[in-house]
Amino acid sequence: MAKSFLVDDVPMRVAALAESAQNAFGADGNELIAEAGLDLADRMAKERHFDEAYHCAAIANTAALQSRNQSLITETAARLKELKR
Repeated sequence: MAKSFLVDDVPMRVAALAESAQNAFGADGNELIAEAGLDLADRMAKERHFDEAYHCAAIANTAALQSRNQSLITETAARLKELKR
């Protein structure tokens, strides 16, 4: 949509992630949200949207904690700490 219209798609992407996170159930759903959050955080950081990147990493970390996947928890916590700086 952002390619066809003059809109700022950054808030829309973050809002979509946040909405998806609220509707994620079970370990598998939360793992998907955590992975998507990490990907989006990377994209936001590359586009120099650091506040949004941090927000995405925070969503990813919360989802990782709910998934109880230790490697994903470690990865999201590290990304969150990195973006906090």
